[in-house]
This record gives sequence, C-alpha cells and structure tokens, in this order.
Amino acid sequence: MPLYGGRSRRLVMALLAAVSCMVVACTGRAQPGDVPSSDFSVSTVSPSPSASPVPAPDYGIMKRQLQQRLAGDDLSRKAVRAVLVSVDGETVLSHYRKRRPTDYAHVYSVTKSVMSILVGIAIDEGRLQLNQTLVELLPEYADRMTDQVKSVTLRQLLTITSGSYGGAGGGGFNIESQDPIGLILSDGFVGEPGAKFVYTNIGVHLVGAILRHATDRPILDYAREKLFDPLDIDTRPAWQGRSNDLRTALSKPGFAWLTDQDGTNLACCGLKLTAPDMVKIGQLYLDEGRWQGRQLVSAQWVKESTTNQLTKEQIGAEGPYGYLWWIGDIHPTPTSPPSALMASMLSSYLTLV
Repeated sequence: MPLYGGRSRRLVMALLAAVSCMVVACTGRAQPGDVPSSDFSVSTVSPSPSASPVPAPDYGIMKRQLQQRLAGDDLSRKAVRAVLVSVDGETVLSHYRKRRPTDYAHVYSVTKSVMSILVGIAIDEGRLQLNQTLVELLPEYADRMTDQVKSVTLRQLLTITSGSYGGAGGGGFNIESQDPIGLILSDGFVGEPGAKFVYTNIGVHLVGAILRHATDRPILDYAREKLFDPLDIDTRPAWQGRSNDLRTALSKPGFAWLTDQDGTNLACCGLKLTAPDMVKIGQLYLDEGRWQGRQLVSAQWVKESTTNQLTKEQIGAEGPYGYLWWIGDIHPTPTSPPSALMASMLSSYLTLV
C-alpha cells in the first residue's frame, strides 16, 4: 500500500486500528458471551508458522511498548479505545480499553476514505469519471451554480481543492437544512477551484450526493452490496437519523451512518464501525483491492487514491493528500525491527487523532 512505502509486508500489519470516542460514548451490540474489557487489556496471538528466513517478531515487546505509549494523561492517548495489529491477515495483537470487539464507534473522517473506496468502485463500473464537472454530475442543481462552480471537477472535490471552504457555515455545513446540497452549491464556494487544498467537510458532502445520483440508489445500499457485505461488515440494523446533535445521534448502539435532511448519507463523517471492521478495510487496501479472491475495487484506484495528488502550490501546510485519503510517512527503515515499527506507527497515528 502506498501509504507506507519501504516496509516489509511480511512483518507489518494490515492496519493499526485505533478507534477514539472523544466526542461521544459509543456502545454497540454484544454477542453472547461478550463481556466488557478491563480498563486496559492487551492480548497477543502467535502468528502462523512461516517458511521465511526472517525472524518472527516479538509481540511481547510490542505489547509492552503499546502499554507504555498509551499510559499517562495525554488526552489524545487516553482517547484511544482500540488498537489491533494484523500480520498477513491474522490479528496478532489487540488492545481494547473499556470496549469490546463488537462495539461500534464513530470513525469521524475515516468516513471520507470509505467514500473514496465507493467512488473508486463507481469509477471502475463506468458510472463516474474524475474529470466530470459539477454541472454534469448534479445537473438538477445547475440553476444554483455560478459558472465557476459548474466547472468544479470530481477530482477537485476528492482532493479538497474545489474552493468549497466558506459560506454554508464555514468549516462545516448545516445538515438540518431542507436543501443541504443546494445550499452548498449556492453558498459554499468562495475559493478558486484547483487553487489550494483547504481541509473542510463542505465539498466532500457533495461527493455523497454525486455518488447517490450516479448509482440511483441510497449510498448505504450501494455500500452494502459493493463493500460492506463482501467484507462481512455488519450494517444491519442501521440507524440513519438526521440530527445536528452528534452526541445524541451517535451514542445509539450498533451501526449508524448519519444523513442530511434529504436522506443522503454524510460523506465527511457520521459513520460508525467496529475496530475489526477497520482492520478489514486496511487489509483490503494492503491487498490492492482484493478480498478473499474477489476484486472489490481496482488496484489502480487503491494506488491512485493513496498517492499524493496535490501540487506544491496546492499543498500548503496541511498535505499531502490523495483522493479523500491522508498521505503520511512513518519513516521506517527496511531494517527496523517489528517492535520499533509498531512504536513508530502508533506514535504517528496518535499524532493525527
């Protein structure tokens, strides 16, 4: 996966999934026999035997380093609720703090990356093209757009360079509006399309409206068929309430994906998943879009979406950025021991929480 170039695939995990609930206390469906974990618990599993001459990693060392790095009063570390380490598709280390594997939590802007996968699938199917403009993608709103907004492309929306970072509430948008898409298109664009990267949720929500229009079905229905069901991610029942009170909306147990007043699932946030679900998404991308022998999204999209798409002039102080994926570098070396690599990855993630 392009996010972590230069690392050994054998010794590195499919995903370091750290689910934080900094805004809401989330609870989920429990399976028979499930019990809440203690305040801090870490379990390890011996990996399957390998014919590789590379020495087996010491997960005991990883465990101790994980405990050390999550100890203390730092808010970002105390907010971590789950960390899973998967090697070659097998979870070998797991940490849950006041949480169970079956508990759902709001994954915040990871929702954007899930949307990126869905858009990639739609592009693979010929439903969308990166160079299509808003007037082509949402023609029913043409009378709400200026000529400049009409020219904005799907690529610019996915790289958050569309200029949609003002109006409509500034950094966010009013999901309680009776016409949220029309409001964004008429009031949310203040910058020059393609000029610079400004991280915001406004234009990203348009990606959801575009996907819904292109597939002619609710986003969650499409996501279930193309992504969630194949990955065995349980989304039933689903809570899809419309509320600007995120604490109330997302504290409900089980799977959820918030919508705006028009019934469009939020593309920027509002999705709840379990920590094991996050590992599956990570494994899908490590395997270049394949899951259990089936190509869910093209390897080309996996590569492009996780490769920096910004120019030096666009990037500013926040990038680099792909297609609704942050592009980071954890600076491992090819000879880094697994324990050091684990510590580096955990430190990098906590920096972004």
